[in-house]
Order: sequence, then C-alpha cells, then structure tokens
Amino acid sequence: MIWARTPSAGRAASCPDNAVDMTGDRRLPTSDHIRCSFAEADHGMLSVRGTVLPADGGVLASGLPGMRVALVRVDGAGRQLGELTHATSDAQGHFAMQTRASAGQYRLVVGAGGSPPLVLDGRGPWSLAELRVLVPMGDSRAGPPRNRVR
Repeated sequence: MIWARTPSAGRAASCPDNAVDMTGDRRLPTSDHIRCSFAEADHGMLSVRGTVLPADGGVLASGLPGMRVALVRVDGAGRQLGELTHATSDAQGHFAMQTRASAGQYRLVVGAGGSPPLVLDGRGPWSLAELRVLVPMGDSRAGPPRNRVR
C-alpha cells in the first residue's frame, strides 16, 4: 500500500496532517489509516429534480419541454431575493439542477407558475426529487412560446 505523505491541497481545517488509525492500536497495522475525510465537501450542496406540468392538465398531464426553471431564494413573505441557478426541461418536462445553497426558503419558478416554498434546514447536503412545478397555461407570462428556451 502507498500512503500519502503530505497534506492534501485545499483540505478542510478539520482534516489531520498525519494519518489517523481508526482502531487506536498502533501495534496492529490496518487499512483503516486515513488522512482526511472529504465528507464536509458535500455540505451546502443542493440537488433538485422534478417535472414541469401544465396547471390545468389533470392527473395524467404531459410534461412541458423547453421550459426555463429557476431556483430562487425567497423571504418569509414569499418575495424573490435572487436566482441561484436554472435549468431547462427536457422533452418529457423533466429538469435537474445542482448548486451550492444555505439554509433558508427557496422556490422553483417557471414564468408565473412555481412550487410552494422549499425549506432547507441544517448544513446539507439536500436532495429534492420528484418535485412538480405547475404552470398556469392561460397566463400570458408563462408557457409557450414566451417562456420556452430556444
């Protein structure tokens, strides 16, 4: 086995300079000697997956392709404070995005439509899957063709 001899560049402050034996017995060599855990690198990561659907489409509605979905931070009153990232829905209306975030309230926005507030607690990582973002198709600010990304 080959062990690293120098601290890794960009390591977290909690990462030890020297290898740590997880057994606590220096006489018994194991493969559990570790230098650093990069588990802290995931803190603050947010992964979001979902589908954009027409608000009046019923239970079996088809997803809306080519829609711009923005992840925005909102305050307690629901006012938008700024966009973190965005994605475009695929041919079936599915979207996925990943970004750094902090605890607080967020919302997925598509034109005039969107999700209820999404509340993130703690340090993360957070994973939000199978979200449905409903778009009111009668609203001139949403839906095809104005909100589609070309």
